[in-house]
Amino acid sequence: SSHVTEADLLAVAADLPADLGPQGYVLRVLSRDPVRLLVSGREPVACTYGAYSLLEKLGLPFRRA
Repeated sequence: SSHVTEADLLAVAADLPADLGPQGYVLRVLSRDPVRLLVSGREPVACTYGAYSLLEKLGLPFRRA
């Protein structure tokens, strides 16, 4: 399946580093064909930071206000 499953999310949540702070995030490659990436963190703001980081890694810079 090309969709992120509940099992994917539970596996990533269980594997978050214990010392990951509220703004910390993890970028994961779930599969390569098709490509499925997951940005995760303990708080919603962490996912925002992770998404911005992913965009930068893909060559799409942005301006921070």
